[in-house]
Amino acid sequence: NPFTSCDSLDDAAAIAGFTMTMPDRLPNWIEEPAIRASETMIEVVYSGRDGQQLRLRKAVGDDDISGDYTSYPQEDSFDYEGMRAGHRAFQQLCDRLYEPIHARYPRFLLLSNEGCIRCPVCTYPDAPCRMPQRLFPSIEGYGIHVGKLAALAHLPYVGRPNTVTYFGMLLHDTRQL
Repeated sequence: NPFTSCDSLDDAAAIAGFTMTMPDRLPNWIEEPAIRASETMIEVVYSGRDGQQLRLRKAVGDDDISGDYTSYPQEDSFDYEGMRAGHRAFQQLCDRLYEPIHARYPRFLLLSNEGCIRCPVCTYPDAPCRMPQRLFPSIEGYGIHVGKLAALAHLPYVGRPNTVTYFGMLLHDTRQL
């Protein structure tokens, strides 16, 4: 394990050689995040009351290090309801991220898994979307090959048996840092 647990972002910066700024608290997340660092990366992990995790990373270079690494268990490989539950959970995670991300980075793009769960009845294509700012398009929709991206980030693209894994990505204007 290349990571070292840290008591503060200052401790992490001493290990990584660069700083990372985070809000003191994120709504609906347990207040004390876990902070880890390596020589090339700082990772902050917030835990939710529902057992989900929000993992934020900053690294040297321009290799992609983003994604949701949560596995959503299924009863079997054909468990459609389990897949839908994982899809909903990942969409809800992206919804919870929207406000704190928007407050910090007015110019950003949050890519998620396809589909929308917000409105009981979709207005599209008969009328414009009621919440276009909360449409989080898929990574693949932007022409990014998720399998290759996962390999570059040393992440398993095909999860364990009877799991479904969704990938997301946050892009923001680095001039806002």
